[in-house]
Amino acid sequence: MEKYRADKLFYNVNLAVKSVVQNGVSEIEDLAEKIDNNETLCEKLEDQRRAHREYESKLMTEYLNNVKILKELNEKYLTDAQLISIKYERQQLNEYKQSLTRQNDLTQICAFTKSKSAAIMATNKKLENEIQSKRIKVISQFTSLLNRYDSEIGDKKIYLEKLRAERCDLEENLKEIEEIINQQSAIYDEYMYKRRQVDVDRVEATRKSHAARTIQHSINDRSNLILIHNPISVAREQCGTVGLNSTRMTKVPLGTVSFNSVMSFSVTSLGFFLLTRSCAVPISPSGNKPSFILVPIDNFRIQDNILAIAIYNLKK
Repeated sequence: MEKYRADKLFYNVNLAVKSVVQNGVSEIEDLAEKIDNNETLCEKLEDQRRAHREYESKLMTEYLNNVKILKELNEKYLTDAQLISIKYERQQLNEYKQSLTRQNDLTQICAFTKSKSAAIMATNKKLENEIQSKRIKVISQFTSLLNRYDSEIGDKKIYLEKLRAERCDLEENLKEIEEIINQQSAIYDEYMYKRRQVDVDRVEATRKSHAARTIQHSINDRSNLILIHNPISVAREQCGTVGLNSTRMTKVPLGTVSFNSVMSFSVTSLGFFLLTRSCAVPISPSGNKPSFILVPIDNFRIQDNILAIAIYNLKK
């Protein structure tokens, strides 16, 4: 770069000198022509020559200085070029040594890679052959299964359609059976209701028959039967009330029975006993409990005008 600058400077100086010389020569020629016409121009020409010589001397001095600078630059350029060349050669030598080392390493790596690749290729080839054989085997099995599936699925579709038809028939039969069951259930409910009514009537008839027999038997032994047709009015007319064991009682003459809206009483020679709608409960203040028959009063409600019947049998 410095050499290029020096050459350029030298070229510019030469061009300037050449242009100056050419200008001086042209001027000198002009002056020479004018000398013939006017001698006074000689002095001017001489002055002009002197000025040109001074200018040429100045240019020459500058030129020499530039040449000296160019030489110094050239020497420096050569020195630098030599140093750079040496440095570059050393760098190239080091890089060459490193490249040789890397080349040796790469050679070893390539050899190992080639051997490894050969082994891998052989293994891959073996695996590829095995995969191909398995693929062929699987394809044959799949084809066989597919054909079998097609054949079986056709039969199963036919069987499924048959089952669907049977299911539709069964659903229709089920609906008919449900309708029949509903009808039979209604008939059964009606029958059971009538049967319960018949049972109730039979029980009522049995009760009436049993009550009639009991009354008939008691009529034969009038000493043990008290029959009250209007017990409430009799109790209100013939008796007062007394308290016994914190229970509302009615005091009546011996051998009679008194009733109110809640309970009924019977009086014997040995004490009192209470008759309710369900049973007879003995009450004996003296401690001597009478012997009597516990009879549900409901069994004796055979007529509207007979409200209750007390049957007792004193122990003698």
